[in-house]
Amino acid sequence: MNENLFRTLRVLGGLLLAMIWIAGATMIVSLSLMGTLMANDASQASAEAQTKMVLLVLAGQILAGSAGVPLGLSIFWRTRRKLLLKIFAALLGIGLLLVILGVYVFASNLPG
Repeated sequence: MNENLFRTLRVLGGLLLAMIWIAGATMIVSLSLMGTLMANDASQASAEAQTKMVLLVLAGQILAGSAGVPLGLSIFWRTRRKLLLKIFAALLGIGLLLVILGVYVFASNLPG
């Protein structure tokens, strides 16, 4: 295979991966927003707890969604692959922790 063709395919593959990751994350964020807004429909938790949950969950999802960019870049940027994969893991991990923290904050304010 021609080296230039191989490089082009790696760049296209990386861009495609990043775009698919971001599109999926955008869909999850938009669907999750409705769930987080409706989570307190019985008004058992305070509005402050629900607001904290919404903000933490959405911030976590945005961070996890943006993790696709360094993942896509790592496919074709060989010299920075380890750093990009560490950035990917950090963004994904911090994003997931924020989502878990948001749900915990909300659940811990429910009565009973």
